Amino acid sequence: MSVNFNTSSEKCRATELPAAETAKKARRREWLRNRLARLLGDTARALDLEGRSQLK
Repeated sequence: MSVNFNTSSEKCRATELPAAETAKKARRREWLRNRLARLLGDTARALDLEGRSQLK
């Protein structure tokens, strides 16, 4: 649900987004969540390998 604010009448009203838009946003959020997890995992592995190479 989004909120539109009209400054001319100073009324606030909620509008329902179409189901397709809601689903699209949910897919995008899931993709971003997975991408972030992958990048964090890659970074952790790289730091771990770097730390191990310095111990030798």
